Amino acid sequence: YVCRVSVWGGKVWAQWCDRPQSTLCLVCYDVGGKKGDVEGVVVLVERSDVWINLHHMLRILTPASDDVGVPGKPVEFLWASESSGYMHLYLYSWSGTGLATRKKAVTAGPWVVDAVNGYSGDTRTVFFSCSVRGATQRHLCCKRIDDDPEAVTVLTEEKGWHNVTMGPDCRYFVDSHSGVEVKPTVKVYRIVPDDVALACANAGDSSGALSVLLVLHSSTFVPSASGDADLGSKVLPPALGSFENSTGTRLNYALYPPPPGPGPHPLVVSVYGGPHVQRVTDSWSTTADMRCHYLRSLGFLVAKCDNRGSCRRE
Repeated sequence: YVCRVSVWGGKVWAQWCDRPQSTLCLVCYDVGGKKGDVEGVVVLVERSDVWINLHHMLRILTPASDDVGVPGKPVEFLWASESSGYMHLYLYSWSGTGLATRKKAVTAGPWVVDAVNGYSGDTRTVFFSCSVRGATQRHLCCKRIDDDPEAVTVLTEEKGWHNVTMGPDCRYFVDSHSGVEVKPTVKVYRIVPDDVALACANAGDSSGALSVLLVLHSSTFVPSASGDADLGSKVLPPALGSFENSTGTRLNYALYPPPPGPGPHPLVVSVYGGPHVQRVTDSWSTTADMRCHYLRSLGFLVAKCDNRGSCRRE
């Protein structure tokens, strides 16, 4: 079935996946005003013995023109793959015939890329969201695609979870940020191109690369440790942590303690069987789980845990 479609350079790029989701093909169709059936050219094939997670991280880097993607005028593009055990970006080149050639890994390390937010052709810099600061956090990062794949610059320094929407010229972006102790804030940032290039060259020092243009939304969270029965006074941030299970796999958890009082306390484990969904994040949505807070107000200790099938893991 067709799972993703994009249009670039007068061509349609379609991703086809089989029902077991173990084979993924990228196919290019040169429609060019043609009518009727158009035969596609297979650009890339990825296979797995288990499962392939789909993504929206195909990004064509070569400027579009009518004669790009024909022999002698190759197309460069970014593609995401979990072939290393983690979702990372790779640079490919395609001549218009046959399969594309993987030129290099763009990112690498024990963390995952979540999304490609932008690409600046002037400096060959890619902007992407990832878990480089840990599986419970999400940050906007950047790097030049020709540099060391592990040389990543973190642009959003505030701890927590960042959802970013970037402008097409990679000069501005909107950042919706929160944490378990930080209510959502929404800011508009301006990217300073020269300072971003310098930050990439300095292997991670992003000082001066961003400036705040506008604060669209901001609020302050003051957690209460009150022991009364009013649920509204008991919205406390959960404790985040991790532990190793019996097979040595490290699992992340969020713990919602009951009001102060003699124990032991009855335990409620909030379970999601998976796969894929991540529930333990350093974000306000983890704090604002009202079912957990209601149960803890009744004297229960509530534990939420991401099991081995959750996303953003090895």
